[in-house]
Amino acid sequence: ADIVYINTESDEDAEGNDKISVRELELIIGADIDPYSRFDSTLTFSDFEDFVVEEAYISHYGLPFGIKGRLGRLRPMAGKANPLHLDQQDSSDYPLPIQEYLGVDGWFRSGLELSYLFNLPSRAWTHELLGGILEGGVGEGGTMFGDIHKTPTANVRLKNFWDASDNTSMEFGVNWLQGSSRETENFDVTALVGDVTLIHRIDATRRIKLQSELWWQDRDQPSTNEDEHHEAEEGGEELDDDGPIIFRENPIGLYVLGDYRLSGRWGLGARYDHVEPINIEGKGGEDAASTAYLAFYQSEYFRWRLQYQHIDLAGGGDDNRFWIQATIGIGVHKHAIH
Repeated sequence: ADIVYINTESDEDAEGNDKISVRELELIIGADIDPYSRFDSTLTFSDFEDFVVEEAYISHYGLPFGIKGRLGRLRPMAGKANPLHLDQQDSSDYPLPIQEYLGVDGWFRSGLELSYLFNLPSRAWTHELLGGILEGGVGEGGTMFGDIHKTPTANVRLKNFWDASDNTSMEFGVNWLQGSSRETENFDVTALVGDVTLIHRIDATRRIKLQSELWWQDRDQPSTNEDEHHEAEEGGEELDDDGPIIFRENPIGLYVLGDYRLSGRWGLGARYDHVEPINIEGKGGEDAASTAYLAFYQSEYFRWRLQYQHIDLAGGGDDNRFWIQATIGIGVHKHAIH
């Protein structure tokens, strides 16, 4: 269960703002099917959203050449933040590039993924090559792909893990994604994602984590809708003072995160987000946010978190947001909170 209080300066009555809410109640069901396969599912309930089957997939380990497969509804392996559920994030919310491009709750779709692990040039390096095909579209509020299901989305990922020492490890990943933004277009959006994670363990309970992702898109559409704007002027329609809507052909989003586990019970961190919305009125702009948080681990199954975020909005203005978050994991197979 993820119980959150959010207080904002903005008067916008967005979901969960200025109230206590059960943001997510996840029922996690999983079991081995046989020696070759396993079933996992995540069923999500919320105060302000309908019931959602977030995940329900089969993992198969008996494929030739050591290939692993996942089939069903799943979180695509794209970057580092999206494959993790909201309660597993280092902060109280997803980074802004994930929210803007993939959806406020991240990206989960039905599809098939195949992956293969190998070591080159030594056992200190581990690589995973993954390929997937998913139904079209993204999550709620996401703008990278359109709300189209019939045109599939392709995902290819190469992940590289390096044990630099007994206490330090690094991970580098890159994704290539291709999908559709409109019903009349096929594969008109290409995205590249790069991520890097460094973890240094000071001792058994203390560790430092640095993580960053960069999202870049190439979209087959004009940079502005100037023709439509002029047509509206000629037709005598009233227009906003902000001017025409700008369509970015190559929007970029990134975040940088630093997380320091002070002890077995305390942790703190900070994150900087920068994201260019695909569509923006007037001269354009970007969302930029600075976030700081403090976490208290009451136990491995109960975490408290305080978070503050200042955000400068692409459309003008800014906002200050405060979170109080309580996250628990209970059950026979407890969902440990790290």
